[in-house]
Amino acid sequence: SEDIGGGLKVNFQLEQAFSGMTGAATNPADAFNRQAWVGVSGGFGEIRFGLQNSPQYDVLQAAMDPTAVKSIASPMNNFNSLTIRESNAISYFTPTFNGLSARFMVAMRDSTDKPSNGLLFYNAVVQYERGPFSGAAGYQQAANATGTSILKVFNAGASIQTGPNRFWLAYHTELQTDTPGSSRRDVYQVSDSWLFTPADQLSVMYGFVHDRTGAGNNAQ
Repeated sequence: SEDIGGGLKVNFQLEQAFSGMTGAATNPADAFNRQAWVGVSGGFGEIRFGLQNSPQYDVLQAAMDPTAVKSIASPMNNFNSLTIRESNAISYFTPTFNGLSARFMVAMRDSTDKPSNGLLFYNAVVQYERGPFSGAAGYQQAANATGTSILKVFNAGASIQTGPNRFWLAYHTELQTDTPGSSRRDVYQVSDSWLFTPADQLSVMYGFVHDRTGAGNNAQ
């Protein structure tokens, strides 16, 4: 981040994934294959351009359970579909007003996506954090390269803290539009976490998935 004066900063982030055992790039064909974006921030908020994480991945999941849906111990991690990051993305983060903020992202098609015009992906997330309460909700649509199938996802999560204890509720619903047998499911999760020390926390999570395809593939 570079402060250029007048309350403005120019920001960038470059991430390259590699093997911790050998040092080899996980994708030798692409440099900076995780995040690679540049942007500017100030009193108006922040805008970014390039390969970047979706608002759902960075913000919304942290409101859904104690693991921020980043662990296989999380039912939401096991049951929901997620777009982690997109290329050719433009995002805008609002300033925070009395605990309320929002993030928006669109990803443009390019020569590898047919048709090569229009939007490939968009995601909007609203977040509210005030005192012991935290909550967020968001909606995304992600198309495949040919535009023949669209994944529609809505997520919402909220939690409240009392002393060392925090209680969480989360909801997820998704629909894949290509064929009648595609993904159509709702996920419900309840969680609780207890912070014993700053380094020791116990979390308990329960999730139920309702399969809406008619196949009866419910799970818990």
